[in-house]
Amino acid sequence: VRGSKVMQKGETLRPGLVLLDDVQDDEVAHSPTQVERYKRTISRSVMGMAGSNKRISLVAPCTCIAPHDVASWMLDQRQNPHLRGKTSGVLRSMPKNLGEWDKYLQIFRACQIKEDFIESTAYFEEHREVLLEGAEASWPESVRPPAIHAVQAAMHEYGNDPGKFW
Repeated sequence: VRGSKVMQKGETLRPGLVLLDDVQDDEVAHSPTQVERYKRTISRSVMGMAGSNKRISLVAPCTCIAPHDVASWMLDQRQNPHLRGKTSGVLRSMPKNLGEWDKYLQIFRACQIKEDFIESTAYFEEHREVLLEGAEASWPESVRPPAIHAVQAAMHEYGNDPGKFW
């Protein structure tokens, strides 16, 4: 993180781009002491890697795990107006008919126990229009089996662990 690379001809190289890939885990996110340490490292060391009076680009795909964690801090424009963070969820909009999803998720849970998803897939296909009404996936290609649709895959997360989903 610190220092520069001096080349054979005496030229000093410093990075102009830094990639911070998921900088925190659950332990860090839930520890105010570790969060503060990570924030100091990012703001002082990482952002200073380009050298004095030089700009550096920072790309940091991250997940907000806990309130006031490192990711939340990086995405907070009031605390970091120099960063241009964007947040996104798995769904741009929730389905309109959550009651219908409750019925589907009961069938899906039974299928999970049996490890046979024929019944839940058939129910989804039969009620597809009602289930998908109002919903929009952020990433339509994010279909994880046994789902056949991105919204369905997201709603599996919602049904299995709402905290993780949100």
